[in-house]
Amino acid sequence: ESYLSSSMKVYSEADESQVVHTAWAMLGILAGTEGDAVSQAKARPALERAASFLLSAQMDDGDFPQQLICGVFNHNCMITYANYRNIFPIWALGEYRRRYLV
Repeated sequence: ESYLSSSMKVYSEADESQVVHTAWAMLGILAGTEGDAVSQAKARPALERAASFLLSAQMDDGDFPQQLICGVFNHNCMITYANYRNIFPIWALGEYRRRYLV
């Protein structure tokens, strides 16, 4: 999703996938399927694609790229949370690894 959604008051798709939003989606799916083997099995292909995307986006120094702003409030106030780009992808990949790869 693009930061423009808030000011335009309608969903606005970003031009490319965003690492923070992908990580948030992964964390939501992981939380929503925890303890349910059937749901986990159904979610696995989407989680594998998301994890693959995050790993491919990671830079050589271990950081993730700074992409679109993801903190918007009052329809036009935007904040760049610089650590989101690293915290959420690492967290999502860690949870994915813990649940599916170990």
